[in-house]
Amino acid sequence: QKWLNLGPRRLLDFGLPDGIEMRLVRKDYGPRLSVYYVGRLDQIPLKLYGILVSQRPLTHHQDLEALHATEDEMKHAAAWVAGRPLTPGQRKQFREILWELGYVTIADELGL
Repeated sequence: QKWLNLGPRRLLDFGLPDGIEMRLVRKDYGPRLSVYYVGRLDQIPLKLYGILVSQRPLTHHQDLEALHATEDEMKHAAAWVAGRPLTPGQRKQFREILWELGYVTIADELGL
């Protein structure tokens, strides 16, 4: 029953990062099973979004830190998150998250 993590399925309701399907990383497990993993470039916005909406924000925060995102990657990630349907409270919280992560300029550029 808990073989797959279906928690992120809500992301499908409003879209994944553009081009994610072209960047999936395929890994074959024998002749009959292929699994496609989300690549690094797409993990960054998804982890940033996870900090905002997940019940386990610390896990996503630690994962994001481990990715050592560049400034450009964070700009791309933050723009994607800001383009999601966020409540006013979530927009405020997202600004605070960016500030805590040290990306005040990105928050300002996005008008958060």
